[in-house]
Amino acid sequence: MTDVNGTPLPPPKRMRVNENKPLVRTRLVRKPCTLRLELRPDCALSRSQMHALHSAGLGVIDVERDHCGFCMIGRHHLSSVFDQDTLRMLSRLMCCLYTEDTSTGYTQLKISDHSKRGIILNEIKLPKNSSLLHTLNAGDEVILLEYAERNVLAYRVGILFASPLVELDALANPTPLSELDYRLEYYTLRKAIDSVASSFSRTTASDAENEAIMSIPKPVQLHIRLATRESFRQWSSSLTVLHFTGHGNDQWFYVEDPNTGVAIPVSPQDVAAILPEKLSLRLVFLSSCASANIAKAFLSRGVAHVIATKAESELEDKAAIVFTRRFYTRLTSGRSVEESFNAAQSAVANLHSTANPAAVAEKFLLLPENGDHSTVIFPRIHTRTSFPEQDSQTTSFNYSASQTQDDPQIQVDADMESPIEDFVAVNQSQWSLHTENESPTNFVASSPPTSLMYETAVPRLTSGFGFRNIDMYRVKVLLHQHRIVTLTGIEGIGKTELAIAVAHYTDLRQKERHRVRVTFVQKHLESSEMTDDHCVRVIQSIQTALKTLVAVDEWPVLVVIDGCDIFRTNSFWLQRFEMCLSYLCYDNPTIKILLTAREPLPWSSPVVSKIDYPVGPLKVLSTNGPTVSSIGISSGYGLAALLSVLSFTAVTIFDFGQYQSTVMGCHAKSIVMDVVYQKSLRLSSFAKRSLSSGEITTLISIDSERMFQGFMMGAWVIAAPISLFAVFILLGFEMGYVVGICGGLTMFLMLYFGHLAAKSVGTARSQLLAAQSERVKFTNEILQGQNCGQKSFTGKELTKQEEC
Repeated sequence: MTDVNGTPLPPPKRMRVNENKPLVRTRLVRKPCTLRLELRPDCALSRSQMHALHSAGLGVIDVERDHCGFCMIGRHHLSSVFDQDTLRMLSRLMCCLYTEDTSTGYTQLKISDHSKRGIILNEIKLPKNSSLLHTLNAGDEVILLEYAERNVLAYRVGILFASPLVELDALANPTPLSELDYRLEYYTLRKAIDSVASSFSRTTASDAENEAIMSIPKPVQLHIRLATRESFRQWSSSLTVLHFTGHGNDQWFYVEDPNTGVAIPVSPQDVAAILPEKLSLRLVFLSSCASANIAKAFLSRGVAHVIATKAESELEDKAAIVFTRRFYTRLTSGRSVEESFNAAQSAVANLHSTANPAAVAEKFLLLPENGDHSTVIFPRIHTRTSFPEQDSQTTSFNYSASQTQDDPQIQVDADMESPIEDFVAVNQSQWSLHTENESPTNFVASSPPTSLMYETAVPRLTSGFGFRNIDMYRVKVLLHQHRIVTLTGIEGIGKTELAIAVAHYTDLRQKERHRVRVTFVQKHLESSEMTDDHCVRVIQSIQTALKTLVAVDEWPVLVVIDGCDIFRTNSFWLQRFEMCLSYLCYDNPTIKILLTAREPLPWSSPVVSKIDYPVGPLKVLSTNGPTVSSIGISSGYGLAALLSVLSFTAVTIFDFGQYQSTVMGCHAKSIVMDVVYQKSLRLSSFAKRSLSSGEITTLISIDSERMFQGFMMGAWVIAAPISLFAVFILLGFEMGYVVGICGGLTMFLMLYFGHLAAKSVGTARSQLLAAQSERVKFTNEILQGQNCGQKSFTGKELTKQEEC
């Protein structure tokens, strides 16, 4: 080959293709954006303002379908919605919405902030940079305008939960701690608040102008976060009510290390040092055992009301749930702290499923004991409302919590106009983002948030999983120190469940949802072929399931890949899998990877820190010494032998008593039959007139059988009532005296009706026996008459024969 001047050209360079990396040609198919913005129905707007927004096309904003991938929102779009004073607070250009295609074919929705006051995304104010695009996800909340005159934090309740895995002793040896069901307590508290918010208000006054004074509950926002020293300090300066749930004792309560799950003790002196100088807390609820000593630290810093439990007392889960539900239901409905506490304490005292509920109710304390607790923390809102003249029914505010996870929604029924200042909510214009395929559920991230309020993408644990706290703690420590951790062990040892448990534990402690992903290799295998193309497709499918083909800032913080044994069977598969994991670790320095396999994987590259953790069988927890029973026996075999001997002795004694009763009954029956027979032979003709042969037969057969049954069942006449009485006494101690009394009364009524039935049957049997006696007597007389006639006829025949 030569050029135009005749100069020979060098041979063309061939593209070198790595044989170990086959080229896979795939056609990229663009996937349309399924996200849209919808106006939240609980924003602080009147019915007419919301209607005006929908009329302006801003009720539902579908950027790709209605705006060809680009949309601007400015002040002129809202001129028909707000008055001039509100419009002056808005910028000429507030935000821009874009749809952008990614390298994987997915379409993302992004927003840029052009507002002078700033746009709030998930309660985080976006930086003032119009060139910076922020990716929106399903469930995000965008606030275009927020009033600053009112403090929304004055109406928030915050839950700090701590459920550490282990407690370390002086030698750093881990001791497992029992897992607390803080999820149930969170949902119980949220249900209590939502039940008040969804109730209808009542008209307290009215006049001739068809107006009424409405008394409605104040909207309360509920937030939850992991209990750490920093969260205590932050929330103590921003919340009205602080609810702590976790482990504790007379000396301290435990917060949690989010990296390793270790319990960190916090003493009352530490609490006083952690709390900021300016406190906004008006009420602190310490839902832990023996928290009265910790409550003194909050009282010393000026908290007016603290609910705690007595020193050296344990808090039962059932009692805590009942107390929490009743207390917050009354508190958020506008009752004082003292009234709410008394109602909750009374609810626990009447708890039938708890032994000695009155003593359990006395464990709760309202401190200071001699303080003034008549304060109403959440007073009801009173507003004057106009009603339509054609409708004489009472129009009510309906608070619905079905559309959000945090704060109840405010909806206005009928055509009632409500000014913005009548509501405590501060959001002027608020949109929620969701997919078209999902129901419009609005997820409002708390500040600071946790993912507990979101639906998790991690698979559920089996019901029998447990007693792996120490293993979870060690895996968390290894993940904190290394990038890739492999759980190894024989099949069925519990590797998958342990990995899912670690994923759940990590996911609940993230500030954003879907930050932990779990996938199973078996689901991505198309066939049993170990070809190179199959390997590439499997790895690409795994990355798609883990959401690692999108932008790096949206990657999960922890990925779990279960069943990696397939990669050990082929060197190419293992090499490609290791390259994939290295790529993930290199592009995202914070990602952690947890694998499961029966045997350790033979890694070849030491670039990324890797380590194996062998999962062993469950071990019996060590105790300080052998457990000794109340009778001084510590051996289980000895207790089993003693139980066998006692059971054999009891059965033998019972059978012997039954045998003796049977023998005595047989003797008594024989004696009665013999006495009646002997007496009947000695009866005179005059006595036989008042006593028939049928009655004598009844005495011999029926009455003797009754005597026998009396000896057989006579002992139960005394033992059965005593046993029933003892059973219902024990039932009363176990489930409450009301249950015992109700059970005893029910059994007494059954016995009473049984006595009436037996009495009726006895009367019928007496009548039947009398009829039988008459029948026997009549039959006997007929037989005797026939016998006498036969004897007379036979005598006459003999006489005639002799004469012949």
